[in-house]
This record gives sequence, C-alpha cells and structure tokens, in this order.
Amino acid sequence: MPSNYHLIIIDVLEDPKAAELDKVFATPTLIKHEPPPTRRLIGDLADREQVLRMLNIDKSRAK
Repeated sequence: MPSNYHLIIIDVLEDPKAAELDKVFATPTLIKHEPPPTRRLIGDLADREQVLRMLNIDKSRAK
C-alpha cells in the first residue's frame, strides 16, 4: 500500500449507525472516498488484482 492512506474498519454489528451513514448494506464492503469518485467493492476481497485496480494502486508498488 502507498504510505498515504487512512483506513477505518467498521464492525456493522458493533456500530450499525456508522455502517448506515456510509450506506453499507452488505459485508464485506470496501469504500474508497479519495480521490473522487467514491468507489465501492462489495463481497469477496480475496481477488488482490481487483482490489488493487479498484484502489488505483500500481501492482509494482504493492507488496
């Protein structure tokens, strides 16, 4: 991961209001807010290529 990021993990069972505010209706959900546009990846996060592509991270920079 690039060194400039902010990660928030929300447990929807412990904090349903936070999940509601971010419109999380299914888990797992990965939301990228910055830089715009906001993008959501819902479901299986095991596909590393898909996650890196969604986050717009160059594969050569990810370890």
